[in-house]
Amino acid sequence: MTKVYYIDPMFKEALEKVPPVTRREADFSFGIAKRINDILKKKGWSKTDLAKATGKKTPVVTKWMSGMHNFTMRTIAEIEVALGEEIITVKQYKPKSTRPAPKPYQMTRSASLYVNEERIPYNKEPDKE
Repeated sequence: MTKVYYIDPMFKEALEKVPPVTRREADFSFGIAKRINDILKKKGWSKTDLAKATGKKTPVVTKWMSGMHNFTMRTIAEIEVALGEEIITVKQYKPKSTRPAPKPYQMTRSASLYVNEERIPYNKEPDKE
């Protein structure tokens, strides 16, 4: 059975007025908090365990987990080191092609020139008529 969720039109209207940057920031904060929570569950750790591992107090970790914390790169790095896992990943861009650039064509001694379907070695001039 599919659940149907009702969204109040006034709430929907207010949500549409939230700037895209603010929405994206909230997505990041909640995503980071969820990722930390998932790692804690996988490791069987509590917030207190994470607090001990990072040298912070439990209320600080609770604030992190609320999804409303403005994480610094330093804080994320400390949490990653304590957990031994990545929380966020920065995408590295690679060139579209991994093939080396083609080398310019170089004529060799065995190369030939064809003039009127007659093969002439590259170092000889064609006969002038």
